[in-house]
Amino acid sequence: MASVSPLDYVIRFIDAALTQPVSRPETASTPSRVDDIGYAGGLFVGEAVTLALSLVPPWNKPVVDARGAEVSAVPGAVRADAAHPILARHEQVVGPQITDFAKTLSHGFWHDLVDAFGRGASDAPGATYRLEVAADR
Repeated sequence: MASVSPLDYVIRFIDAALTQPVSRPETASTPSRVDDIGYAGGLFVGEAVTLALSLVPPWNKPVVDARGAEVSAVPGAVRADAAHPILARHEQVVGPQITDFAKTLSHGFWHDLVDAFGRGASDAPGATYRLEVAADR
């Protein structure tokens, strides 16, 4: 990807983001407006953080298993091909912590909003990986 200018890469990334379907796990109930807003907010912030981490060298190292081999999948992302390893920034880190925090809240508006935000943030690293692969093609 060294031959692609940063502007061209951003344009490809945005094009991939607009054309890739977003899959969201079904919840037990019909999603409410609060769920939609929370999920979208978590996905947006999570994608922004994942992309920002691309500027931090330790987060750009491939994820390896106990034997030192590159992994083929992490929660939320399955390796597309040999040219696109799953990097540390493509792993779920903060999203699951937010979802766990939501479990401590009383059921209601804040619980639903924080839980949906956590689910969106959990899905963001894998979604970013898929968008990066699509933008690189």
